[in-house]
Amino acid sequence: MNDELRRLYEREFLPVNRRFKEMITAWQLQGSDPERFEDLMPVIRDVLRRCAAEHMELASYPDRFEKAAMKVTAGEYRWLSGVFVDSCHTVWFELHARLMRLLGISRGQEETDGTVP
Repeated sequence: MNDELRRLYEREFLPVNRRFKEMITAWQLQGSDPERFEDLMPVIRDVLRRCAAEHMELASYPDRFEKAAMKVTAGEYRWLSGVFVDSCHTVWFELHARLMRLLGISRGQEETDGTVP
């Protein structure tokens, strides 16, 4: 198991994940907020880049996310959380699932106490 990947997941991915989910929820309930999206992008890009550097199975996520993010920035807001496109949310969700698989974490463990075994 990759100790650095686990540390990255616990200390950096999970806090950004909470912020990303809050932003998506607010966007869906209150309407688009491109400024909030742009404010979060540097942190997301950093986490994506660092995850990709830690494990080759994660290498495609930064580019996939960036392609969707560019469309959101251009005003094509379905690319934030649309379900029939490779949206920012889809890419982030898949990254989260892949990280959990690589680290041997079940969704139930993470949701129960917010810690990683």
